[in-house]
Amino acid sequence: MITSYRPQALLIAAKINTLLRQQGLRVRPAFEMWTGARETAWLSAVFDSQAIEKPERQASYEDRQLLHHLSTNLKGLPVILANHNGLRWCILLSRLPALPAIIPLPPWEKGRVYLGVGLAGPVITTWDHAGGLGNVLVASMKRQGKSTLLRSLARQALAEGHVLIVADHQGLTFWNLRGHPQVLAFGDTPDTCRQILTGALRAEIDRRAALFRQTGIDKIETLHAQGDKLPRLVVLVDEYYDLAQTNPDLAAAVHNAALSGPKYGLHVVVAGHYFDEKSVGKLKGQFETRICFRFMDAPAARLLVGNDAPLRIRLPGRAMTNRWGLIQTCAASLDDIQDPGDGLTAHERIFLVRLKTEADGLATYQALKTLGLSRSEIETLRTDWLRRGLVRVDKARGNALRLV
Repeated sequence: MITSYRPQALLIAAKINTLLRQQGLRVRPAFEMWTGARETAWLSAVFDSQAIEKPERQASYEDRQLLHHLSTNLKGLPVILANHNGLRWCILLSRLPALPAIIPLPPWEKGRVYLGVGLAGPVITTWDHAGGLGNVLVASMKRQGKSTLLRSLARQALAEGHVLIVADHQGLTFWNLRGHPQVLAFGDTPDTCRQILTGALRAEIDRRAALFRQTGIDKIETLHAQGDKLPRLVVLVDEYYDLAQTNPDLAAAVHNAALSGPKYGLHVVVAGHYFDEKSVGKLKGQFETRICFRFMDAPAARLLVGNDAPLRIRLPGRAMTNRWGLIQTCAASLDDIQDPGDGLTAHERIFLVRLKTEADGLATYQALKTLGLSRSEIETLRTDWLRRGLVRVDKARGNALRLV
């Protein structure tokens, strides 16, 4: 199937090289065609980052306006920036796949965060700041999916064992989390929200800072690798703009928490119906993930995700992101929170049981090879398990990976 798109790919490649020349960008990409999820055909323009003379020049190749200009030249074909495994532009060659209107939140899997489905398939990440979800900024008009996304993130955070601080000054989005054992502080009025964000949140950051000083640890991932169970903290702030306008101390506390996130294991999720340069300008750089549902404020949309696409969204639950392009977010509620189980797939459960009984709980290459996995599958599995916290490095066993 993919060979039928070769003439189109050659034309696009020529247009990309012309655009780069017009912009004065020296490095020319290598081109690859590949098949994505749901039988979509893609063209990747792969850049050699080492050939880019100065580190700051790479930003030119990642400029959202440049990618928007390219998409316009290609008559609206989606152009997605991918830099998790090298700098590349991905262009959809085939027809735009239809995203489902409703996607139920899948069963929880330990270490993974499900956001929804995008053009390339399921959008799955981790909680980490380095390449994962990190801090999250959510913008939306009313009744377009903001609250549902917030509940989805809260539900997955609780299943993961994280603790929460919840600021819901209207008392509508998270009302049934009041009194939950994993909720450290709960605010459902403007005054209580201000109190927990300037008081309880500040105290928790100070507590974690003191713990890190005592242990000499520089980040939470190192703490977890040594077997410490300090849970990540997810701070959920709904209707942020309304709160921040009358509480400058609150805005400063949220900004400080976002800055502290990568080191101390905090994840700040800020959501609202309105944002502007004043309210989000200083925050924007601290939020790795930005999600914009239908939004009629063009300057704010461009500020958050780099384009006007949110103005054209019509379906609830559909959103433009700064990292995965257009997605349909998962639908979830907090009405029926139950024991999420162990968060393992059926295959993972079988593998872990066998490793415990046959390999003394060590996920070594030899042990995984006896399970019928190839070397590439073993490397992928070990990397995935280490990132998700299913295994940790055991220094007493020669840095072997031991099941947690």
